[in-house]
Amino acid sequence: MTNALSAEPFADYADSIAGLACSLLKYFGAPIPRGERTLPLADRLLAEKEYQNVILLVLDGMGCNVIRRDLDRGGLFASCLAGEYSSVFPPTTVAALTSLQSGLSPCRHGRLGWTGYFPKEDKSVVLFTNKDAQTGEKIEGRSLADTYFPYRSVCAAIAAAGGNACEISPYIPPYPADFASLCSTMRDIRRQKGRKFVVAYWPEPDKSMHEGG
Repeated sequence: MTNALSAEPFADYADSIAGLACSLLKYFGAPIPRGERTLPLADRLLAEKEYQNVILLVLDGMGCNVIRRDLDRGGLFASCLAGEYSSVFPPTTVAALTSLQSGLSPCRHGRLGWTGYFPKEDKSVVLFTNKDAQTGEKIEGRSLADTYFPYRSVCAAIAAAGGNACEISPYIPPYPADFASLCSTMRDIRRQKGRKFVVAYWPEPDKSMHEGG
């Protein structure tokens, strides 16, 4: 019988996005967080050759269920599907993306939802933007999420190990305004000399699914 409080029915931590982050760390010679494990599927793919560019494009909400239900079976996503793995629990944007950025499960990085209440500040805060969830006003100073729930990102860990890594997202400079701009930035970085890792995040189709069902 399954424990009603167990996360096992919702997330397979032997094959999860946290493990994908750990596989990338391992590939670029950076240490894996203690107690975490790599993703076997990613390990196999990365072992095929010495890649000049490793680009991880994260489309929020684009899971296998969406691909099977809504997309053409002969289209790019379905036809190029190399395997399946799990999100984390809870599989919310903030919890899942932070696991992907850190290699840590949500119970270890502590960022569990879009907003979080910080008792010492007596504020509910949007964790990605550091804005007051009630008023929408920007909270000055260091991000409260970074203050109370710090972690070392995959990009920072790879850089510390002597590698070249960067992140592209609408939440950080240069703040790409649309998906075309995101892709253009990826192409510009790819053309630069040297071996590198690039992670690019875009909030679709999750945003549209929230708005339209």
